[in-house]
Amino acid sequence: LAYERWRVAQHVADGEKVLNAFAGAGCFSIQIARIRHAQVYSLDINPCAIECMRLGLLENKLRGEVFPILADARRPPLEDERMNRVILPLPSLADQTLPMAIQALGQKGYVHHYREVAGRRMEACQTSEEELKLLFENVLHDVRIRIVSSRIVRSVGRKRWHVVHDLLCTKS
Repeated sequence: LAYERWRVAQHVADGEKVLNAFAGAGCFSIQIARIRHAQVYSLDINPCAIECMRLGLLENKLRGEVFPILADARRPPLEDERMNRVILPLPSLADQTLPMAIQALGQKGYVHHYREVAGRRMEACQTSEEELKLLFENVLHDVRIRIVSSRIVRSVGRKRWHVVHDLLCTKS
């Protein structure tokens, strides 16, 4: 996923506040903070992952800041902070946590939404976009969401794909 971490980091602007939900050892967070003057809040429920992230922070020269937070990303403890960007890198929980991600944004912001989709490779992005649009209609009524880009990240099994959607969210 090295290219994907680099790709997302390129989209972040200096001064942004980023929430990395399900951060694990902080690979996205560290990559962003290495090249951008950004504040990255990295949530994970696993204490070992948080410790690995802290060690990674010591080993890398960062332009920005990474804040490792031991917490359940489905219920982030950052109610007063408004983010410019949220990363949902765990496909198995991304759809479930999309409303939380949008709530964490300010008036306008981006969500990098990773999900798993079944089917033929050439139809994977379109299928995933259609599924997402149904989720938008059923769950998210007060937010305008535009899919800025979609791409297949990798194969995860026979006719199963990790797909990422870069979403621009604007609150009403």
